[in-house]
Amino acid sequence: MILLMFYIVMLALIIIGVLGRFLGAKGVQVITVITVGAIAGISWWNLIFEVPNLVIRELDLFSWIDTGLLAVGWSFLFDSLAVSMLVVVSSISFAVHLFSIDYMEKDPHKGRLCFI
Repeated sequence: MILLMFYIVMLALIIIGVLGRFLGAKGVQVITVITVGAIAGISWWNLIFEVPNLVIRELDLFSWIDTGLLAVGWSFLFDSLAVSMLVVVSSISFAVHLFSIDYMEKDPHKGRLCFI
């Protein structure tokens, strides 16, 4: 489930980056709202069903700095605190995206606000 959130965001970024001009502002808005809503839903699912049985997971991406005495890696750590903060951040982001659709209705550059 955790990697699913990453893949959803990356897929949406690729679609918006490649097809954003063809989709127009409404299409980009729909994609971003669906993406952020899916992330919020998955994070709520993780909080409700996965936290009681949560095993702390660490996802190592790559080594950033690797010298003799210093080794700095780039990784994600998922524990109960990370999952609860993900719920808060993704739920607020979903509300902001929904609000921005109506708020930016008359702006000629409303496609610029729809970011993930």
